[in-house]
Amino acid sequence: MIPVLKPKLPPLVEVSSYIQRMDESCIYSNFGPLTSELEERYARKFGIAATRIVSVANATLAIQGTIAISSATRWLCPDYTFAATAHAILQAGKELYLGEVSDSDWKLNLKSINFYESNLGIVPVMPFGAPVDIGAYSSWSNVVIDAAASLGSTITGLPEMSDQHFVVYSLHATKVLGAGEGSLVICGSENAANELRSWCNFGFFGSRNSRRIGTNAKMSEISAAYGLASFDNYAHEASEWNKSLLRKNQLLSQRQTLNISDTYPGFRPYWIYDCLDLDSTKLQKYLSAKGVDSRFWWTGTISSMPAFQGKFKSNGAYTAAHELSTRLLGLPMWRGISNNQLQFVADKIEDFSRINL
Repeated sequence: MIPVLKPKLPPLVEVSSYIQRMDESCIYSNFGPLTSELEERYARKFGIAATRIVSVANATLAIQGTIAISSATRWLCPDYTFAATAHAILQAGKELYLGEVSDSDWKLNLKSINFYESNLGIVPVMPFGAPVDIGAYSSWSNVVIDAAASLGSTITGLPEMSDQHFVVYSLHATKVLGAGEGSLVICGSENAANELRSWCNFGFFGSRNSRRIGTNAKMSEISAAYGLASFDNYAHEASEWNKSLLRKNQLLSQRQTLNISDTYPGFRPYWIYDCLDLDSTKLQKYLSAKGVDSRFWWTGTISSMPAFQGKFKSNGAYTAAHELSTRLLGLPMWRGISNNQLQFVADKIEDFSRINL
């Protein structure tokens, strides 16, 4: 079976120096020196003050925390997204609103928000590692950009970020520059970052008295160790991703139209195939029988999931969201995937198409 994913974290030899530092310091969590260094190094990469970057245990908690510290009580996310986005809004104690996505770029359709109150907070999701354009959401006061898979893509608009604007990246093992698990949050201001750190540490702020409701969402030093080792290897990882994606795109350019996710600038850990007129469920079963793994990354829409019934508000059925949830299938993609493996997957899709069209 050709796997759909093959996560690749730095080997122990590249992480060992950071683990040794952790052992010598006897600090394993609680905003330790390794997490501080990880924040500082990414701050230099983004060209912002380190006081504006917060390390968090995982991206779901990061989204929950940024929403929890906000003044907005109603938050909207796309109906077509990973379930974690909606869970984070509800776990933050806020009202969940859903919006339509655009069939042209798979992002939140901003026109669908006009139905709702203007003071709504929004969670635009960058689908499958799309670039981040903070300026596109400057009209909203409260914005949390779910950019979980976008650490390898471009980001623009950082100097113009408002106080209550946040960008959340995931460091999960399946993502670019993974740390096993974890998240980095770019905050609109130092004050907002301090509020998020307080929320991540039981609401403590300068003392061990909780001054706000919070939780334990601190990144561990072991995750930071892997995150630092990945950062050390940034150029090499980018090169490996770009080679794999180039192989795939060259193959597809000879056979079929490229999908949106193939034309986004940057590098990301996905091959998203738009089945269009093909039956995606039948295609998945066919590929599995031929030895090719695949996955619906975002299975169904938020509005269709049992967990969220009666817990959201919408302005009707969202056609594009529903159609994309049934059409987009994740195919094998990882650093080092071979031309032969890519060719085999493409051959099986073409075989299926000839049979079923």
